[in-house]
Amino acid sequence: MLASQPRYRELMSGADGQPADAQARVMTADTWRGIAAEDADQITGKLSALLRRRARHLLTSLLRPHRRRVMITFALIITANLAALAGPWLVGLAIDLGLPR
Repeated sequence: MLASQPRYRELMSGADGQPADAQARVMTADTWRGIAAEDADQITGKLSALLRRRARHLLTSLLRPHRRRVMITFALIITANLAALAGPWLVGLAIDLGLPR
């Protein structure tokens, strides 16, 4: 669990080394809901940065085996968006250049 990791406890503790909130909660499998269950005022900037870094690392490690498919998907999404935007642009060109003034 996240609360049992020393780095998490250090970031969540106050200046005197005691838990940041007066009544430290014991997390069990039934009550654990991830970081979303924490109060927003308990999350420090350092903890937020740590969680973002860990989330990015997890995401890249999960996508690494599928790198080629992910890149193809991004290329297809960009191509589809460009194709969708080309229609109105071409109509605008036809109106601007094709109609006499």
